[in-house]
This record gives sequence, C-alpha cells and structure tokens, in this order.
Amino acid sequence: MIMSVVKDLQVFMLFFTILILMFSMVFDVIAKNDAAEYQHVGWFMGNFLTTLRLSLGDFDFGVLEGDNLDAE
Repeated sequence: MIMSVVKDLQVFMLFFTILILMFSMVFDVIAKNDAAEYQHVGWFMGNFLTTLRLSLGDFDFGVLEGDNLDAE
C-alpha cells in the first residue's frame, strides 16, 4: 500500500514541480525578486523558492506589490 502511494505521489510531484516552475517564470516577468534572503542562490532559485513558499501558504506578497520598483 505504501508503494502504491509513493508511485501515485510521483506523478503529482512532477505536475506540481512543473506548475511551480512555470509560475516562478511568470512572477519573474511581473516583478523581479530582489529579496535579500535569496541573494546567495541566484535569481532563478530565488523565484522558484518564493513561488514554492507562496504555494505552501506563506502569503508574503511583498515581492509582487512593487515595493522594490524604482519610482519614475
């Protein structure tokens, strides 16, 4: 039974990873992630981790609210 659950979970995790990857690319277009907490992992992993945190319930939309945009 555990092996069946793990097998079914693999398909879900593949779909979930693709979904998170695509949303992280969209968020990169909408607003660049300049958070200091991700400066050592690079922009791609920073976007991926931010999107993963959003999907798991950490609703800190500071990156997407435009706080880091320059006023023109």
